[in-house]
Amino acid sequence: MSLEIPAPFQRLFLLAGRQEYEGNEMRDLLKRISVDPDVCHGKACIAGTMIMVPVILDNLAEGKTIEEILENYPTLTKEDIQAAILYVNPSIA
Repeated sequence: MSLEIPAPFQRLFLLAGRQEYEGNEMRDLLKRISVDPDVCHGKACIAGTMIMVPVILDNLAEGKTIEEILENYPTLTKEDIQAAILYVNPSIA
């Protein structure tokens, strides 16, 4: 079973190089997101980092490319960016 990405998020997924995900793949990507009250004031961030999901999304919204984000945040991977986008997708909440 695949997930169709809602229209408002399609541009972000295209930037991240994907348009739909299978169930197990989504779960694996979402494991990259951590919410811990002792890290980043409990806000969602990329596991093992202090890079918050909104920071990644703000960079994308400002028009930064995936490559620019990865250059500015060398601990991130393309999959981390995909996970951040997937995390805020309301159709899986």
